[in-house]
Amino acid sequence: MILQDIKKYLVIIFWGLIVSYLFLLMIGPRVSDNQQKEYCVRNFEINEFFGHSMNCDSADYMLNASNPNRLLSNDSVRQTRPGLMLVVFVLSHPIDFVLKKFGFGSNFPNLTLKENIHGSTIEVFEKFHPKIIYVVFAALNFLILCGCLFFCFKIFEFSIFSRNSYFNWFLWFSLLIVFNNITNQFFWSPSTKLLITFSGAFSIFFSSKILNNEISKKKLFMICSVLGLMMLFYAIFILPFAICLLMYFVKSYKKDNKINLFLDYLLFILLFSIPYAAWYFYVFNINQSFYVSNFTDYKMVVWIPDYFEQQGLAELILKIAYKFFMILKEFFHQYWFLFLTIISSLFFYKKVSFDFKDPLTICSATYFMLYSFFFIVLNNTPSNVVTGLIVPFIVLLITFLKQNQKNLKKKSSIIYFYSVIFSFFYFWSLMKFGPYS
Repeated sequence: MILQDIKKYLVIIFWGLIVSYLFLLMIGPRVSDNQQKEYCVRNFEINEFFGHSMNCDSADYMLNASNPNRLLSNDSVRQTRPGLMLVVFVLSHPIDFVLKKFGFGSNFPNLTLKENIHGSTIEVFEKFHPKIIYVVFAALNFLILCGCLFFCFKIFEFSIFSRNSYFNWFLWFSLLIVFNNITNQFFWSPSTKLLITFSGAFSIFFSSKILNNEISKKKLFMICSVLGLMMLFYAIFILPFAICLLMYFVKSYKKDNKINLFLDYLLFILLFSIPYAAWYFYVFNINQSFYVSNFTDYKMVVWIPDYFEQQGLAELILKIAYKFFMILKEFFHQYWFLFLTIISSLFFYKKVSFDFKDPLTICSATYFMLYSFFFIVLNNTPSNVVTGLIVPFIVLLITFLKQNQKNLKKKSSIIYFYSVIFSFFYFWSLMKFGPYS
């Protein structure tokens, strides 16, 4: 009876949980002022209750969004991913225009003198008031999270816009795509990090459709073009591109002419490469260089031949295996409660089964592996990056729950069980400290 009454408000409850979670993340700052440097954050306070420990890179994102010319500097760290900052710059114009009618931000554009990390004084130009830039970033982050949920629902052939979709209890696990360390640290910190979760949902949705023969070649050309544009936002979008092409190969190599398949791949790669190549050559034409901070900061890619030369092939393989193990260990550390919950919930089933040949299983497992090795090659696996594995894991979990619905002893019992566990997790995730990276 209680479940029937709650059903009337499921849509409100679902989105209410999301909005309240994001709002409550603003209780802070949670890092003390004397620990800001240690945790790479910068505190700001709204009042005595609300504030945030903003990631230390966020100020640079905001300054670049207010003055995109900074992206063309020889040592611009954000030069490799200008997309989101350019979008914020464009969207800030009409907001700035309207607010200036009411006197807000009338002293912008503004040129100020600031001290850099080297102790020297530099001129900083800002076209818009920082609050405008900050709000636009937050609004875009919310849209990114909505996009994640949109694709997560679509993966299972449901829609976030349909009231009936929320009656499927297993879809509520998609909330974990929102309630996690990436959101905790970066929703209110201008950054591109939330695109990590979007990449996972986007990748699994389209690659599974390709494997199911539901994507035409013409649509795949369009997908490659879109992913090429998304590379300007974050290099993580090379993963959905690679997985989509891999699934297309699996689907086509036996029945398509090999020459035609080769030509298709050339066109896929060309369409994918054009946007970033255009940006690269534009910057290179101005600077005679293109700055990739990951090469200097993490020795991206080059650490592999260097390690091979110093230690040999066997040690290199062991090193990669160890890094992969550490990623799994960190993921388990973050989501130990989820693993225990899943194991405990098995008692609610008469029997369990899992279709390992399901396209969603194949695509999720492929993404899980390639995502891990992508950041191993990058030589950078902080805790927020490991959190990105929650997307393929949640898809695998929902696939399992959906496949075993008929094997439940009593559906209402497992719904009550998960609801209680989820309530504890919701508040624990909100109140826990960090991690910050």
